[in-house]
Amino acid sequence: MNHNLLILGAGLCGLSAKETAEAMACFQKIAFLDDNLTTLPNGDTVLGKIDEFKNYISDYDYIFVAMANPDVKLNLLKTIKQTTPYKIATLISPRAYISPSAVVMPGSLVEPMATVNTGSVIEEGCIIGAGSVVNHYSRCCEGVHLECHATVADNAIVPYGTDVDSCTVYKAKKMSLSPMF
Repeated sequence: MNHNLLILGAGLCGLSAKETAEAMACFQKIAFLDDNLTTLPNGDTVLGKIDEFKNYISDYDYIFVAMANPDVKLNLLKTIKQTTPYKIATLISPRAYISPSAVVMPGSLVEPMATVNTGSVIEEGCIIGAGSVVNHYSRCCEGVHLECHATVADNAIVPYGTDVDSCTVYKAKKMSLSPMF
């Protein structure tokens, strides 16, 4: 068993995922597949196209889908889980704060200086941008993207695939104060 990470998507989300994975210092090798790029800005080569991910199972135990489109991301995650032995990576910056009572589900990325507070749940395939706050007992449903410095107010539910703009506060759909897990 290896500790190598294959990232699907070499755009902005992918580059952020790579930096976070490197900061975690738990992967021996990190590589990309992408449909549009053949090299990264640093000159590293992209291995191939995204739909070729099954060709790399013997070289990579972990996989991360780094795409902003929630429908594409979550459909790809579903296919990967149903058809391959890959482990879906959860990438959390060592410079983020995750409450001990919070849950961050597989396939999510939590960038530096983000806070996931008491009792909050980050569902599959979310991106919690740098400096963002998910306040007490809130839930980010599948595929949510909090741009940098976005805030989710306490006891809020952010619906599937919502993109919360930078420096805004999301307050809609309040929940009860009971823990969600």
